Amino acid sequence: DQRRTMEKITKQDPQSQSADIVAENIEKLKALFPEIITEDDEGNKIDFDTLKEVLGDYIEDKEERYNFTWHGKSRARRLALQGQSWQVSGLSWFDHEWSTSALAPGAVGWDWVGLHLDDGRDLMLAQIRRADGGLEAASAGTLVEPDGTVLALSAQDFQMQPLDYWRSERSGARYPVRWRIQVPELELELTLTAMVEDQENPFNVVYWEGAVRVEGTRRGSPLGGYGYLEMTGYAESMEGSF
Repeated sequence: DQRRTMEKITKQDPQSQSADIVAENIEKLKALFPEIITEDDEGNKIDFDTLKEVLGDYIEDKEERYNFTWHGKSRARRLALQGQSWQVSGLSWFDHEWSTSALAPGAVGWDWVGLHLDDGRDLMLAQIRRADGGLEAASAGTLVEPDGTVLALSAQDFQMQPLDYWRSERSGARYPVRWRIQVPELELELTLTAMVEDQENPFNVVYWEGAVRVEGTRRGSPLGGYGYLEMTGYAESMEGSF
């Protein structure tokens, strides 16, 4: 009866190290298209203008694209490709937004939440606000059960009610930083509270986006969680611009 001993691999062991993928890919490109490579004191570099000439009609230059991104993605990609190793843990979600047009006439902004609840469910809600105080019919939501089952929610299936506000000294915008969310069909009542009130992003488009704490009940039982809240159109109307 022979038994094998399982060895523990540490981050110093070669088996745990990722390859220098950037250098490997450059070598592959060099073998295919030697004319696109230039060399300097730092090593091989790619001349992208020459690469575009070589590929010709195979270059993708359409305006409409789809992209998955997150905060810190560029740095994470650089670290991953430089042969370093890291030990990480935690929860994340995939946020993918796309559109073929700007907001409809009369629409001024939106409120979006992505919540991870303590019972294992995930809830996403988005309402598009109109200048007349109403909501766009396109407002909708999704509830994902722990087993992956998805329930689609229409604008009539949920309510988002502001409870408290914070005013930005930079932009003057007044943002709801505490919300009541109700989904009657699910007997779900939640209160969202910003973990930090000042989570405004003062970029070309000024908007609020940040972490929230969740407290509430489902069918009378206590329920908590954490999530993300995004609010646009409070500093200025987004009509026709996004």
